[in-house]
Amino acid sequence: MQLSVIIAGNGSGTPLKRCLESLLGQADHDVQVIVAFGGNTNLSQEFAAPVLRIELITQPEPAGLHVLRAAALRRATGELIAILDPYSIPAKDWAAAVRETHRVHRNQAIGGPVDLDGAATRGLLDWALYINEYGMFLPPMQKQSMELLPGCNVSYKRSALFEGDAPRSHELWKTFVNDRLIALGETLLIEPKMIVELDKSIEFSDYLLRRFDHGRCYGAMSSSELSTFTLWLRVAAAPLLPFVLLARWSRRFWARGRYRQKLIATLPLQFLMFGWWVAGETVGRVFGAGKSCGRLYY
Repeated sequence: MQLSVIIAGNGSGTPLKRCLESLLGQADHDVQVIVAFGGNTNLSQEFAAPVLRIELITQPEPAGLHVLRAAALRRATGELIAILDPYSIPAKDWAAAVRETHRVHRNQAIGGPVDLDGAATRGLLDWALYINEYGMFLPPMQKQSMELLPGCNVSYKRSALFEGDAPRSHELWKTFVNDRLIALGETLLIEPKMIVELDKSIEFSDYLLRRFDHGRCYGAMSSSELSTFTLWLRVAAAPLLPFVLLARWSRRFWARGRYRQKLIATLPLQFLMFGWWVAGETVGRVFGAGKSCGRLYY
C-alpha cells in the first residue's frame, strides 16, 4: 500500500524540519509527503533540497488548516492517507506501523498515541496545552476503538476521503470525516505502535483565542442539521459541558498512570480552556461561525 502523508500549517515558528527529518529518515521510503503551508515565504528556499523528497504547496498568507489540507489531499495518490501536524515527530517505525495496521484491520480511520516531546523539561503551560489538546492519547495505550482520534496523528484508507478519484469535499475537516464514518457504522481505531511526539509551544493567550474559534466553528457546522428544540437544548446545557469535558479528559489521562501530578497542577487551566471552547461552541450555535473557521491556523 502506498502511503501519502499530508502536513499542513502556518507561519515560521513550527518544528516542521524535525517532523520531516524524522518522517523521511525512516526505513520505509515509499512515502509521498505533501506539505501545504501558509504565511511563510521562506519555506520554498528552506526545503528546496531534492533529498527531502517533498511536494510543497505554499501561499503568502495564513489559511485555515481545512483549506490547506484539502489542497494537499488533491495531490495525494496513496491508497492510505495519513495526516500529521508540523508539530508531530513520528517514531522511527511510524510509517511501517501505519501500513501494517491498515493491512490487518478493515477500519477506515486509524490513529495513534501522542506523547509530549521533551516532557521532563516542559513548563506548566506546555503541559496544560498538551493535556487539553491530546492528553487522552498519552501512551501507553491499548489497541482499542475510540469515539475520537488525535488530529495530529491519524490515517485513512483512501475511500474514506475520496469519492472515486476526487476528494469528497473541497475542505478537509477530520472531525466531520470521522463523524460520517461513525454514522455509517465504522469504528475508529487506536494503534499503539503508531506513535508521535508533540513539539508544540505556543502562547497561552493565542491558544485560548484559537480554542474559541475552534469551538465556534464546530458549533456552527455541527448545528446545521439539528432541530430547533435540540439546538436550544444544547445551548441550555452548555454550562455543564466544561465539567463533562474535564472529567472525561482527566479520567483518560489518569488511567495512563503517568504524569498525574501535571494533571492536578493544571486543572484550573484545563477548566478555563474547556470553558473557552464551550463559549465558542455556544456562540457558534446561536450566531453562526462568523470569521472563526478561517482563523483555524493550527
